[in-house]
Amino acid sequence: ANQAGTYHVTYSVTDSDDNTTTKTITITVLTNEKPIITAADITQKAHRSVDPMAGVTASDLEDGDLTANIKIIANDINIDMPGEYHVTYSVLDSDGNETEKTITVTILSNDAPVIHGQDVTFKAGKAFDPMAGVTASDTEDGDITSTIEITANDVNPDVAGVYHVTYSVTDSDGNTTEATYTVTVLTNEKPVIHATDQTLAYGQAFDPMAGVTAEDLEDGDLTGSIKIIANDVNPLQAGIYHVTYSVTDADGNETQITITVLVGAQPVDPVIPAAPETPMQVVPAPVTPAPVQVADPIVSSVSDPVQELPKTGDTTTGNTILFGGLFAALGAFLLRRKK
Repeated sequence: ANQAGTYHVTYSVTDSDDNTTTKTITITVLTNEKPIITAADITQKAHRSVDPMAGVTASDLEDGDLTANIKIIANDINIDMPGEYHVTYSVLDSDGNETEKTITVTILSNDAPVIHGQDVTFKAGKAFDPMAGVTASDTEDGDITSTIEITANDVNPDVAGVYHVTYSVTDSDGNTTEATYTVTVLTNEKPVIHATDQTLAYGQAFDPMAGVTAEDLEDGDLTGSIKIIANDVNPLQAGIYHVTYSVTDADGNETQITITVLVGAQPVDPVIPAAPETPMQVVPAPVTPAPVQVADPIVSSVSDPVQELPKTGDTTTGNTILFGGLFAALGAFLLRRKK
């Protein structure tokens, strides 16, 4: 019978005496199902071992558990290469019924996490945050920046030089990645102002920016950024003055310099003496001594001998001429009184 169920068969036999016997038997036709293999598809990360029999079972309606009879008749898994693979199982029951089942094994990539960062260059004196701009990601775990560890850091932000920072991160599969970046600290010199002390003639025009320049190691020419923060120069007043300049570079470094400005004295018109080849001569009038009273106050004034004429080359001032004339007039006056 091809149909499971209960059937009956009746037999009859008659002997020579015509005695007949009848017999009915029951025939039970059981189902003859194939065994069943229970196995699920597998998804596995690369580089991890795969047990193709893990969780796989087989059973038969008549024979019961047939797991031990399962055979793997095909298996092309490569755990180191992401992709889809297949495993085929087979089991046979006691009735010779065979069952096959194929599952799909998906091997996912299991890449190590990636640290995203870059070399850094900055000028000395600036703050340095080693985590600024550094992130980490993993194909399976996503963003794992928060698990980054700094395993080495020798940066001195105040001293020019080349340094290194090393980072490490581990994903949930135990894959660890390290990355080292170079940190270059540049010199951060202050700008330089070129200016020299000045000496001015009285009344000379003064341009405080004439010949003054500024430069910076990083920014180059900063002459256009110079500021005069103090200037007390007065070209019309002799004295010592000062001009103070200031310049600031792009890093905020400021330089100041003060120069001295000397203003000379105001010139005085010169006195031109008489030419020595034509000296001025004074010839006093003749004086005759006359008797005078003792109390006469003029005695001491006329008791001196007549002054000699100046020698050739001597310079006679206006006072000499004046006094000579006075003496001549006085002598004439005394002569008139005597008469």
